[in-house]
Amino acid sequence: MKLQLETIEDLAKLPMSYLQKVHENMVSGGSKEKTTVRLGLSGCGERPNYELTYGIGEKVAFNSSNHEHYSRSKTFNEENISRPFSYDELKAAFNRSVLG
Repeated sequence: MKLQLETIEDLAKLPMSYLQKVHENMVSGGSKEKTTVRLGLSGCGERPNYELTYGIGEKVAFNSSNHEHYSRSKTFNEENISRPFSYDELKAAFNRSVLG
């Protein structure tokens, strides 16, 4: 069964510490306003692997357990990741998660 990660509300259900680490990786790549994140849909959903697309078009996959580059692949299968979420959408989800 695939996860449902389509809205800011869906993202806000993920652990705050996870969202914080994704945020840190988004801003470390340069222009955060142009960076998007796509989350894995095939796992259990607690801390999905994710793929960042930086403003220059570079895609980098991350392992959710340590937030390091995913060693087995640079990108994930398009059918198994969410729609792209912008920096502002991730930030809104984090704020909702913090505020409960």
